[in-house]
Amino acid sequence: MNGILALKRVGGVMKRFESVVAVLAAIAVVAVVTGVAASPAAAEACPPPQLDGFVFGTLTADNVPCAEAHELALHVVLPRLHGAVPEDWSCSATVSQRTAFHTCVNRLDPSRRVFFPVTAL
Repeated sequence: MNGILALKRVGGVMKRFESVVAVLAAIAVVAVVTGVAASPAAAEACPPPQLDGFVFGTLTADNVPCAEAHELALHVVLPRLHGAVPEDWSCSATVSQRTAFHTCVNRLDPSRRVFFPVTAL
């Protein structure tokens, strides 16, 4: 008789365990869906600026709208005409022959980045 009662208890525990597993599975699904929705945007290829005397390569923006990336590129290349680079951005360049490869990173949010090459004619 004790064996039958023990089996009934194990069966009851297993039924409660099944409901816990179901709740945990539901939480996991919500977490995965939320994580996918909140993941950062992929790099976006934006149309390069058009500027006399310069040829821009592909303007790549990570978590930056193309309009903002375009404006930032103009600030970097011609600060006298377009104003200095905004203070919340840090830009550096690597020069190879006549082409400068620019990398700009937002100081407040480093996941916001803009990359572009520009060649002076």
